[in-house]
Amino acid sequence: MQDGERTATALMGGGERVFLMRFWARGVCLARGDTDDLHAVAGAMRAWQSGSRLRELGHEWPFVAFSPLAEAHERGEAAEYTWSQYHRNTRTLLAAWPWSWPGWRIDHRRCTPLPARRQSGELLRVRRSQSWVSARSRVGCS
Repeated sequence: MQDGERTATALMGGGERVFLMRFWARGVCLARGDTDDLHAVAGAMRAWQSGSRLRELGHEWPFVAFSPLAEAHERGEAAEYTWSQYHRNTRTLLAAWPWSWPGWRIDHRRCTPLPARRQSGELLRVRRSQSWVSARSRVGCS
């Protein structure tokens, strides 16, 4: 079922009575759910196509699940949310991986890629004295 920027799909399962549902907006799958109730399938699809937000859809139809990233995408903040999660996970990793060897240090910084690209890059480098032991970056980082 498609209307404007929103799409809802329902597939029948094989071997048992189950309907596998996906809820899409602007080409991104924001929510999913499985149920054996055909009435619930029709109701959830109608709610989604009527413009229900993810929280409303999940509250009215408890079999529908979505992630915090999907909610951020719905608000138009997917990139910001993804970067905040990346930085939170990086800090956790760095805190769990202490660098205590003499002469070693870790350098983590955000950098901007070439103007033609719209994505930001991250650079994580490990340095011992004056030589870089390991470097990993995306295009546009130095």
